[in-house]
Amino acid sequence: MTSRGRLTSTSSTRHRYSPHCLRPEQTFSTVSNPPPRPFTRSASSIATTPLCALQDRRKTPFLKWAPALHQPPVFVNLPAVTLPSIAESVTSKTLLYTLTVSDLGVPPCYLSDTALAAGILPLEQSTVTPPNTQYLVYAHNPGGFDFEGSSGAVNVEITCGDSVSTVKETLIVNIINTAPVITNPGGSSDVAEDVSGTLTLKTLDFVTFDKSDATCSMTSADGGPFAVTGNQIVKTAGALDFETKATYNLDVTCTDGLLQTTDTYVVKVQNVGPKITSLPTASTLDEWQTAEKQLTTLTLTEDAADCVQTSPTYNEFNVKYEPATKVWVIYYVSEAVAGRSLSYDTNPFYNLHIQCSDAAGVKGAEKIFTVHINDNKAPTIDNLSRSPITKLSLVAKDFSATDTVFTATGSDVENDNVIYSMLSCTPNATCPFIMSPNGDIVTNADLHSYPNNSFQLSVVATDKYNKNPTPYTVIVEITDINTVPKLTNVPKIDVLAVYENNAAGDVIYDINHEDPDVGDVIKYFCNFIDGGADYFTCDSATGEIRAKSVINFEKVNKLSYEVVIHAYDGYGNSTTETLTLLISDVNEKPEFTTTTGTITKNDEGGPGEQISCPDFKNDIEDEDVGDVHTYKMSCPRGLGVFVMDPLTGCVTMTKEWDLDAANKRLGEENIVCIVTATDRRGLTTTATFNIKIKEEDDNKPFLSQTSYVYCATVGSTSGTLGQVTSTDNDVLDAHKTKKYEFVGSGPFYASGTGSLTYGDLSSYAKGTKFETTLRVTDSAGHYDESPVTIFICDPPPPAPSNPNSASGASSASATSGGIDNFLYWLIPALLLLALMAGLAVYLIRRCIQGGRCGSCYQSRTVKTIRPLQDPARGQTRVITAREVDERQAVYRKPPTPSTSTPPPPPPPPPTDKGTIAPCELPIVHYHARDVGNLGAMYPKY
Repeated sequence: MTSRGRLTSTSSTRHRYSPHCLRPEQTFSTVSNPPPRPFTRSASSIATTPLCALQDRRKTPFLKWAPALHQPPVFVNLPAVTLPSIAESVTSKTLLYTLTVSDLGVPPCYLSDTALAAGILPLEQSTVTPPNTQYLVYAHNPGGFDFEGSSGAVNVEITCGDSVSTVKETLIVNIINTAPVITNPGGSSDVAEDVSGTLTLKTLDFVTFDKSDATCSMTSADGGPFAVTGNQIVKTAGALDFETKATYNLDVTCTDGLLQTTDTYVVKVQNVGPKITSLPTASTLDEWQTAEKQLTTLTLTEDAADCVQTSPTYNEFNVKYEPATKVWVIYYVSEAVAGRSLSYDTNPFYNLHIQCSDAAGVKGAEKIFTVHINDNKAPTIDNLSRSPITKLSLVAKDFSATDTVFTATGSDVENDNVIYSMLSCTPNATCPFIMSPNGDIVTNADLHSYPNNSFQLSVVATDKYNKNPTPYTVIVEITDINTVPKLTNVPKIDVLAVYENNAAGDVIYDINHEDPDVGDVIKYFCNFIDGGADYFTCDSATGEIRAKSVINFEKVNKLSYEVVIHAYDGYGNSTTETLTLLISDVNEKPEFTTTTGTITKNDEGGPGEQISCPDFKNDIEDEDVGDVHTYKMSCPRGLGVFVMDPLTGCVTMTKEWDLDAANKRLGEENIVCIVTATDRRGLTTTATFNIKIKEEDDNKPFLSQTSYVYCATVGSTSGTLGQVTSTDNDVLDAHKTKKYEFVGSGPFYASGTGSLTYGDLSSYAKGTKFETTLRVTDSAGHYDESPVTIFICDPPPPAPSNPNSASGASSASATSGGIDNFLYWLIPALLLLALMAGLAVYLIRRCIQGGRCGSCYQSRTVKTIRPLQDPARGQTRVITAREVDERQAVYRKPPTPSTSTPPPPPPPPPTDKGTIAPCELPIVHYHARDVGNLGAMYPKY
């Protein structure tokens, strides 16, 4: 096969003709193409029917060596019923069509050069089934098929046959259009947000057949500055902001005019810190700038969250945001905020490293801003000269202390506050000059008598920024110096005694002096130290120190006072001398500040009882500090009872003073005493002291009887038992107030007046006995008690009208043998007996008090009384001791009504005389007792 697709013979032998059986319908035709070389041309027609018939019959080959009639091949399936097609984007080898050719042999077939150039491969022979031969039509175009370039189809011209006879046919292959194919789809780019100009991000590439006809456009820039130019995705002139949008998804559409394809490209914005775009390289600042000052503003590529100084940082400067103008500003913060002033000598310039960062913390590029400090010029002194040196001549007597000898005047270019000072003064030890900050050179001492006459001064004028300028030299010469006076009569021991009580104006000391300068007027000066001026004065003309007032040794603040003295001649002072004025003591009389005093005490007391200790140490005034006094007290009506300790002044009693005594009976008594105080040197003072004795509630009350018996009516719910009384030896009525009460249980009551009553006793049987205690208490809490026995009795019978009636009643009672009639008779008799006994006691008491009954004597059972020493009061008091044994045996228990069988009634009284046997009632013992100095008293019933 040749490159054209023809089949050629490779044999060197001649061709043999093959016998063919020609059908009647088959004929040869003459072809214009030359046959292959082995074949001979023949134009004659050959009848084939007999031969074929003969061959069919014999089944044997029939060879005819005569040349056969040549015919071209026949395309069995061309033109194609269904046109083959291939997509223009297919780049691999693809079978398009299977061509069938009918021919006596295997016809050579080949494609046209145009078809081969279009990407159709040379035909490949497939199966041979005589007379049919199949050829495979393949397409393989690595660059793809161009739909537009081929107008949608490729005409494949196929030629089959030889040089004698050929056949041509066209196979139309349809090219199927496809959307443009991007060979580099997708992708992304990182773009810094500070890129403001155009930038090519990507060049779209296509398959070969799409390169010429594909056009692209940006269907979505995602809100960013992006576009498609030709086949390039570009960033247009526009700003990107990472904080606003960090990612852009760009949608690109490419089309060939019919179909389109899309692609997405991602742009990632890279955050870049804010860049400073308008910062000048340098600025100037005056060294004398003290207030805050704006130096420059910052222009940034984007909003900054913060702008700061980077290392090194300076406190004098700050970068801050101004909300009003919405810009960042570099400031000089002020001297007050920085804490120090600007100094050209220390820092002539500052390199500020400024850097800004965004909200994400990404920092932009650092910029350097230089601040140059303008040097402050040093002030000058206009009225002084460095060359030649300025000289001043001073007359000594014309200048006193604090006089101005020279005033420097200066100037300052920046109008700073100029401060003048003196750096040195030679000789320094005796230099009398100082310089004030305003430029005045003044004296700090009088020049009248100054020992030196020449001084060299070094002065400067400074401002806040120039601390060490070149000084100016001034020479001062002093002329006509004075000679100072001299004191001549200062005591060698420097101590002068001053006795107290000197009269005001008395001369204590006279200062003398000497002065060689004739005509000087001398004045004297005294400086009293530590309060001496309160007691002394100094005459400046005469030099006399006098007493200012009468001096009291005991009242002065201190005993010695120093006075510094010197003389002055009008130009200079003498040397100073210190003199000590020593105040000496003279004895003074003491005085009572309180000339009348009162001591109040309750009555009674006893030997040794201390009733008062007057505070004489604070009550006696004695100008002699530390003097000691003794005391003596005289009481004309005190009967020697009240005495005073001579050292302490305490007043004690030698015996009892009782206002309750029978010979006094007073509520209050006053004893007048005279107290004399004597100091160590025998000087005395007197005062009156009243000793006021008050009656004390110190006696206890006494019930009129030591025991009581009463009868309560059986079955009654209330009633009266009787009336009791008591006595109290106190004098004042307020001390005689008493109250009565029963101590124990039972419905028995006592009123404040001594009336005794009972409550509901209706539940108790006749004959029931109650035992309780009656108590009387005064206002001071003193009390007395007596036992009380109460019986449940029948009501008393009416009193008999005559003796016969009484005798008849008694006889009737005796006859009946009843206990009730006996009790009715007994109780009135007992009451009458008690009344008689009380009357007898009263008469005996009056007899004893009047002293008219010599036969009366106190032979009785009494409560014992003994003295008891009260350690707290230091005196003896008489108090009540325990009662006699019979009184201690009184039971104090609540009455218990008898619920058991009552005891048998006592036997009836005898009937012969109508008297009661003593054993029929409880025995009640009556005792007389001491109730003070009033004598005995028998109880009443």
